[in-house]
Amino acid sequence: MQTKGETGLIADIATGDCVRVSVKGRPFEEGDTVLFAIRPDMESEKLFEIAVTEFDDEGGAIFEFHPEDTAALGVGDFVYGINLIPVETGEPMVLIREAPFQVRGAVASDW
Repeated sequence: MQTKGETGLIADIATGDCVRVSVKGRPFEEGDTVLFAIRPDMESEKLFEIAVTEFDDEGGAIFEFHPEDTAALGVGDFVYGINLIPVETGEPMVLIREAPFQVRGAVASDW
């Protein structure tokens, strides 16, 4: 899936057991910080945030989600956003302002 962010950059999002975020034409590099935040809606405070400062060989940020990470969120619909704080400027750049994020219940789980 590709989502156009506020910066005009295209963020490629790949999902599975983790979320991989990359930006076409601008690999993340040492010193960058990529933030993934979840909120109930855009007017609410963040419920959950992950910061990634180490990147894969292609310059992508890998956000891993474990059951305990999202257990406190409960089942339901949320929104997420992704920001980049580039090493060059230190000024946050919005890659994805708002996109849907859904937490589903597990059929068989201990959490």
